[in-house]
Amino acid sequence: MNTGEMLRRITPAGLAALGLPHLAYVRREQGENGRVFHVLYSADGIRLLAAESHIAALAAAHENELQTVALH
Repeated sequence: MNTGEMLRRITPAGLAALGLPHLAYVRREQGENGRVFHVLYSADGIRLLAAESHIAALAAAHENELQTVALH
């Protein structure tokens, strides 16, 4: 497995273990009522906020000096 493949498969715990406290990621989630939210998580998997759009979640990350990364 090459480095790119390893990084694409990294878990939130693995990301936190890299020692990068300013990283975050956004996941699309559906609430019990069927509404879709874009949830901002810290690198160690702690839920920080839920926004109504991906852009709003990214803006919140930026305002809090967090760098977002893509997890697939």
